[in-house]
Amino acid sequence: MLAKVNRIAGWSLAAALLTAPAASALPPESAPPDLDRRWIPSIAPTAGITLQNMDSSVASLCARGGPPQPNLGDIACGVPSLNTPGPLRPANSGTDLAISPYVGGSFQLLSPVIPVPGRPRLFVDGEVMAYFAADRDIAKEGDPGQITFPSPPIPNAFPAAALGGAGSKTSSTLATFGYGAGIGIAFPIHFRERRIWVKPSAGWLRYTVDVEGLVVAGLKNDPLISPPPPAPPFGNVVREVRLEGHDSLVVNAIGPGIEFELETVRFGPIGTTLFLGGDAFRVLGKRSLEFSQSTMISGDGMGSDSYAASWSYEADPWVFRTGIGMRFHWIGSGR
Repeated sequence: MLAKVNRIAGWSLAAALLTAPAASALPPESAPPDLDRRWIPSIAPTAGITLQNMDSSVASLCARGGPPQPNLGDIACGVPSLNTPGPLRPANSGTDLAISPYVGGSFQLLSPVIPVPGRPRLFVDGEVMAYFAADRDIAKEGDPGQITFPSPPIPNAFPAAALGGAGSKTSSTLATFGYGAGIGIAFPIHFRERRIWVKPSAGWLRYTVDVEGLVVAGLKNDPLISPPPPAPPFGNVVREVRLEGHDSLVVNAIGPGIEFELETVRFGPIGTTLFLGGDAFRVLGKRSLEFSQSTMISGDGMGSDSYAASWSYEADPWVFRTGIGMRFHWIGSGR
């Protein structure tokens, strides 16, 4: 047994002596790279959320465009007199905190090490985000949808208030894609044999908000404020008023950010890091919308009337964002 061990030790020593000259003669590209002098590109899948307060309002009115019809009562919605405006649906306003999840990807380029205390690097990056935020009803009253008759049925002369599906709202959602870019400086910190990069930055964010407005009203003779119709079918005449509007707001914002990036493992020429970051962006320029819609309805036996609705939307001047990701750096294998 001892002889066998001696033979193995002898062969191992001989192999080491024979390979030592060869190891010292390895070509330069096989040695560890000098990363301090390198530009290091990287890509990263990302995920996170943005947060922003939003305000909106909705208002609507109607005005007679023709003379009142006998025995049909207040089929407009104001005072039953010629060309007198009145509210179509109650006005409403609201505020909401929009929380919008996203996934995306970023590209980053690190500069060579700057020869100053701390040995930091500069970096620039760009990103694309895909939002999957739901529509948000910021201002809403009633249940706007499709006008429906009462169930169970009510006798012929039921009031307009018994109709279902009436209401109004202003809703918003983020368009699918947003874009961003940033520039900053990365400081390395060593903690328990790990290197963490602290990366303050200044960034730009661009996204689009789609805003939609809807007003739905059901009008008919109301026996509580006017005499009942003399006979069918006048009592069954119901007018559905539907007003819809849409507009979009392109938002640009800039602000500071901070990111903490932990070096993890290396796979050949690729190094990996995990990061967590946050940003606060100040909106530049326009951050509000106002739009309206109007229509005139006639020919249904209820006179000729005009209707109008207006909607407004305003975004808070600050947008906040937090996100995580995993970055893949191209380190290379040579000097």
